[in-house]
Amino acid sequence: MKSKDRAAEDMSAKALEPGGTPEAREEPSARNTIRREAWDPGPSVLPGVELIPENQAAVQAVMELLRRLAQGHAVSYPVVIYGPPGSGKTHLMHGAVAWWSRWTDAPVWCLSAAEWDEQLVPTEEGLLIIEDLHHLALRDAETLCQVLDRRRAFGSGLILTSGRAVAELQHLPRRLTSRLSAALVVPLWPAGVESRRRIVAAQARHWQLPLTEEQVRQLAESSDGLRAALGQLQRLRHQASRDGSLAASSLTPLVEQLCREMEAVRPSLWEQVLEQVCAVFGVSRRELLGPSRLGRVLLPRQLAMYLLRQAGWSLPQLARAFDRDHATVLHACRKVEQRLQTDASLWAALRRVQARLH
Repeated sequence: MKSKDRAAEDMSAKALEPGGTPEAREEPSARNTIRREAWDPGPSVLPGVELIPENQAAVQAVMELLRRLAQGHAVSYPVVIYGPPGSGKTHLMHGAVAWWSRWTDAPVWCLSAAEWDEQLVPTEEGLLIIEDLHHLALRDAETLCQVLDRRRAFGSGLILTSGRAVAELQHLPRRLTSRLSAALVVPLWPAGVESRRRIVAAQARHWQLPLTEEQVRQLAESSDGLRAALGQLQRLRHQASRDGSLAASSLTPLVEQLCREMEAVRPSLWEQVLEQVCAVFGVSRRELLGPSRLGRVLLPRQLAMYLLRQAGWSLPQLARAFDRDHATVLHACRKVEQRLQTDASLWAALRRVQARLH
């Protein structure tokens, strides 16, 4: 049986095929004032959002909802985008607001669940975005249920973001989470090294910073996430502008200094993998590195070995780190690789661990 999160990933791609949107209706919405060109608004891109493998499903889900609403169609399902801090949820919503403002005359509200005020919540017209659903107070859950029901009946659609999967919002009542589970739920993963490299390179060009490919690679690889990489690029821009050093050769020492600073404060991959595997599976570090062969400990240990192996660790390195022999490590990595082909729950656990790694 597939986990809810894995099933949601599978559904997201299917739902985005023509005619595959869950519970979408074709009747036009009379409440939105739509500009004529919205019927053919050109490329399906959100302003300022770089399309990368980690955000592709989320961007497609948001674009499908926006385009249908902008073309006057009723959309009776909400879209829930979930991902860890730094995965780009807020940036994606800024792109959605910019797109909506460009192609429609209808209003848009972008609210924080942590600052919910039912008097300010539009329940029918325009585009409604609610961010940080995981911060929603229990007292506001019933109001959100009513908003979801009214916008569903009206065909207005709704976009929500969350730092956790719907199944992990255990502080919220079942009455609300059951409605959210019926939405189009799409994960948003943190940008990997290659995607960070692409975005850093694009931003450097936009700021007219003449970085070499090697300098871009250094900034992307030494950062603990996209947010940190762009923050360091901003520092580089300001310092280079102040010093008047805009040649690639003169930027080299500045780049190297920033990279050293980032690497000095970044936890090692070993520490990150152990911490996140323990957190996801609910085991202690002592158990993970100890001799126990209980199933609840053995599988997390094997997954930790597999993750480090995928990151480039050699079998001898893993054997020394886990105090196992070479054959045990090799067997563990192969077993995880095989189980991932059929075990949806293990796959979902792997993705959760990967999403938390910097």
